[in-house]
Amino acid sequence: MKRSIEAMRRQDLIEAAYRTFVEHGIGGTTVARIGKTAGMSHGLVNYYFKSKSELLNAVVRYANRTIMEDVREKLRYATSHYSRIMAIIDGHFPEKSYERTTANAWISLYAATPKMREFERVHNIYYRRLHSNLVYSLRHFMSDDVAHEAAFGISVMIDGLWTRCGMSRETVRPEEAKRVTRHYFHSLLPDGMYDTRDTRQMFETRHTSE
Repeated sequence: MKRSIEAMRRQDLIEAAYRTFVEHGIGGTTVARIGKTAGMSHGLVNYYFKSKSELLNAVVRYANRTIMEDVREKLRYATSHYSRIMAIIDGHFPEKSYERTTANAWISLYAATPKMREFERVHNIYYRRLHSNLVYSLRHFMSDDVAHEAAFGISVMIDGLWTRCGMSRETVRPEEAKRVTRHYFHSLLPDGMYDTRDTRQMFETRHTSE
C-alpha cells in the first residue's frame, strides 16, 4: 500500500510539474511552483524527487508520452499503410494541446536540451520511434532510402509547425498543421499515385496493412 500511495503521489507531482511546464516553460518550472500547483510542500516535493533535475526528467518523459498516446490512439483505427501515416501525422497535432502556450513550452524544452543529457536521451528515443513508425509504412510507397529521407522530412515538418505555432501571433490551427504535413507527404509520392479528389478511396484500399 505504501508503494502504491508513493507512486500515486509521484504521478501527481509529475502531472503538476507538466502543467507548470506548459504555463511557465522549462526555465520557469521551479520546485516552489510545482509544489503550489500540486498542493504539496517544498519538503514533500523533495521527498518524492531527490532533485529538481530528476523531476524535470520525469516531466520530459511525460510530455513526450502525451504526444505518443494521441498517436497510438489514432493508430488503433488505421487499416492501411496510408492511414497509418495519416494517423501519425494527425496525432502530432492534438486539438487539446496544439496551441501557442504549449508550443512555447516545447520550444523552451528544445532550447534546454543541448545542456541536459537526459533530455537529449529522451528526445532521441522519441525521434527513433517516430522515424521507425513512419518508415514501416512509407517503404510501401517508395524505396527504403527515400522512405528514410521522407520520415526525416515529416518529423522536421512536425517540429517546424510546432515552432511556428509558438512564435506566430496568428493562430495556427491543428487542422492547418495536419493539412500542410499531409500535403508534404503527398508531394513525395510518385507522380499520379495519389489524387485527393478522385482516387483516395482506391489508393487507401490498395495499400492495406500487412
